[in-house]
Amino acid sequence: MDLPLPDPADGVGRGVFPLQQEDIAVVQLPLAGVRLLALESNHDGRMLETGPYPYVVKQRIASARGHLSNAQAAEYLRGAVHGDLRHVVAMHISQENNTYRLPRETLVAALADAAPAVPVSVAYQDRLVTIA
Repeated sequence: MDLPLPDPADGVGRGVFPLQQEDIAVVQLPLAGVRLLALESNHDGRMLETGPYPYVVKQRIASARGHLSNAQAAEYLRGAVHGDLRHVVAMHISQENNTYRLPRETLVAALADAAPAVPVSVAYQDRLVTIA
């Protein structure tokens, strides 16, 4: 887990949080200064439940040591919004248990009240994403 640190080259704060579910309580900290937040939004709960993975794999993904769902990422984001935040990137998107549309919609909705102007991008697994 990387904590928010200013980049020595430009002083811009960045935060990358490839969290497990059990980390959420630990990292509910102010992200003051972080302008670009890359946040795992791995799976849609319903798609995971009905998807092709074996039961034991589904249980691991959904466990406290598993990946963040879209809903969990949105819940975290609601508590992490601050005035310096300029962009959010959903990352580590499951190709089996998510779409590229769902994380974006979920995170945009999470920002709707506190920071509706903050754009949300989705990091694709097979191509570069440009963040303006």
